[in-house]
Amino acid sequence: MSKPKPYYIMTDSLGIFKWEKVVHIDVSDKGGEAWSTVLSPDSNYFYSSISHYYRSTPYGNTPALLKMDLNGNVIDIFNLAPLGDYGKMFEAKFVTDTTIMASAVWGNSAKPKAVIIDTVGSIIHQTNLLDNEWMAFTEVTFDSKLLFFTDMLDENDQFDAYLFKLNQQLESDTLYTQLFNYDSLCPHQIVSDTIVQDNCGLIVGDQEIKVEAPLTNFLKIFPNPAGDYCIIEYDLSQFDGKAIIVITDLYGRNLLSFNPENKHTQKTISLADFSAGIYFVNLTENGYRKESVKLIVVK
Repeated sequence: MSKPKPYYIMTDSLGIFKWEKVVHIDVSDKGGEAWSTVLSPDSNYFYSSISHYYRSTPYGNTPALLKMDLNGNVIDIFNLAPLGDYGKMFEAKFVTDTTIMASAVWGNSAKPKAVIIDTVGSIIHQTNLLDNEWMAFTEVTFDSKLLFFTDMLDENDQFDAYLFKLNQQLESDTLYTQLFNYDSLCPHQIVSDTIVQDNCGLIVGDQEIKVEAPLTNFLKIFPNPAGDYCIIEYDLSQFDGKAIIVITDLYGRNLLSFNPENKHTQKTISLADFSAGIYFVNLTENGYRKESVKLIVVK
């Protein structure tokens, strides 16, 4: 069975055909799949994130960056990983004139990474986002922060959505696991004579409209920030189904869980094995998240 080959087609804004290009059409032992294509900031080249297949030794495919001119002629293909490493690159976007963000995976771990590369495929920064197998969608905000949107199956086979906002060194800026409040997550800056951006709200005239998650008060945590322990107080008087409380880290990994013993009580949790940082205490009923409270641990 023949391997697929990257195929590109160029049209004008009315959909009128201009050219098409099949990469490696005359080479029997190479192929690939194209995932996304962007125009360089100087408008001189197209860059495409691809999976680059090899049928000869070393057999396999690797994430790669394909560069072509405006007529579809391939200038070069830059591999991000050693030949034979399984992988692909997805959702490439220019961050600056010379750097590109993307979601990529390669090697034995098969865990997608957030990567920053240059225009010849050299990796500048890379970091793992979640312990999952799903590639991330990407976007650059108007203030040059990097968004990576992905999801992950929880222990109940339900998908949880995660939106990471990182700086250009792929260091954490914000992780959203709740209802999204407005801030610089919007890729495009709001420009208006009557709307003023104000933290997580919008001021329209002299009225401020806050976008907040509803206050359910099923969970209370104290002390918070906490040191060696915290107390979780929960009220499940409105619950009919199976409830579970799970503490996760910023990457969504389950660190501790328990089934509430009755409808309304407190439970003391030892934090002796927890490092200083931010965690989330999540309450679910029948696999659906009902509330999540941020827990800050200080040492």
